Amino acid sequence: MSREQAAIIAYHEAGHAVMAMANGFRVTRVTCVANADSQGHTEYKVPDPPTTESHRGGALVAAAGLAADFLHAEKLGVAHDEDLNGHLGDQQNAAVHLHALGHDGQFKAYVGAASYFMKQDHVWNCVDMLAKILMKTEEINGQDALYDFSQKVPKVGCAEFQVVDFLIER
Repeated sequence: MSREQAAIIAYHEAGHAVMAMANGFRVTRVTCVANADSQGHTEYKVPDPPTTESHRGGALVAAAGLAADFLHAEKLGVAHDEDLNGHLGDQQNAAVHLHALGHDGQFKAYVGAASYFMKQDHVWNCVDMLAKILMKTEEINGQDALYDFSQKVPKVGCAEFQVVDFLIER
C-alpha cells in the first residue's frame, strides 16, 4: 500500500502542529495547500525573545514533520521512501535552534525524540485527527479552533529532552 501525496503532506504538517501545541506554542494556521515555497505549512508563535526551552521546542517542531512521516508509514506497514526534499526546509528551520543550543548537526536526535513523543497513543491520536481534518479541508486557519484543539494535546515533558540528550551523547 502506498501513501498518497495528500496524506503524506497532511501527516507531516499535523506532526509539526501537534508538536508546536505540545510545546505551548500558539498555532495559528495549518495548510496542505502547495505554494512556490512548500507543499504545506504550519504557522505558530514562539516566545520573543527566545529562551533555551523555546529553542528546544522549536527544534522538536521542525523535526516532528519527519517523525510523523516515519510513524504514519510504519502504521501503514509501508516503507518511508518519499522524496526527502521537504525535510531539507525543516532541517534549515531547526538549524537556528540547534545552533543556539550548541547542538549543531543533531537534527536526527530531535527526530528521535519527536518520534518517541508522538508514538504514544494519546499523542498520535491528536496527529491522526488533525491530519484527517487536513485531508478533507486542506487548511485550518481558525485560531480559536486550533487553540481549543491545542488544549487537548499532551505537553512535552522532561522525558523527551532526556531522549534528546541521550541520543546526542551516543
